[in-house]
Amino acid sequence: MKRLILVFAFLPLMGLAKSNRVASSAEADLRTEYKPRSVYGRNFMGIEVLGRGVLYSLNYDRAVTSRFSVGAGLSYYQFNILGMNVDIGVLPLYGNYYFGGERHRAFVSGGASLVYSKAEIRDAYFWNDGVTHGNDISYNYARSEGTSLNPNAGIGYEFRARAGFTARVTSYYQYANNQMYPWIGAMLGTHF
Repeated sequence: MKRLILVFAFLPLMGLAKSNRVASSAEADLRTEYKPRSVYGRNFMGIEVLGRGVLYSLNYDRAVTSRFSVGAGLSYYQFNILGMNVDIGVLPLYGNYYFGGERHRAFVSGGASLVYSKAEIRDAYFWNDGVTHGNDISYNYARSEGTSLNPNAGIGYEFRARAGFTARVTSYYQYANNQMYPWIGAMLGTHF
């Protein structure tokens, strides 16, 4: 009888010890299951101020490997200067090769910007020839349209946060109109 009482007395203690063991192994499983989010999303979307698209460009790039990505951007401008209507579209195409760690890394970039431009001038002049009574009107119209391919190359720095936020700063050399132009751009976006 004494043995039976001792067994019943120790059973709750053994169950408690067993439940603690289960709880601690469950906590260990939770710790091993947690993995920090990778900062290498294969897709990136962002807006670049200055840079390859002149004033701005909306960009998308896709990682081919963890070290190399290819991308394209788009920017469009339309304005009127002294009676001249100007339309400019820029399509930057590029590739980036990355060096360094997972979150802070340097890169080299190369590509070309396809630029489409169109300009129209429509002017009307009023003049009096002295022969007729009243003013005569003269209309002038001129249009110019064309495309160009401007190669560029640069070096930059990229920061990637684990939440997906990415910031890039790039220093470029852009070749246009038979000259090399130094240029700088800053990009903000997200990886997903």
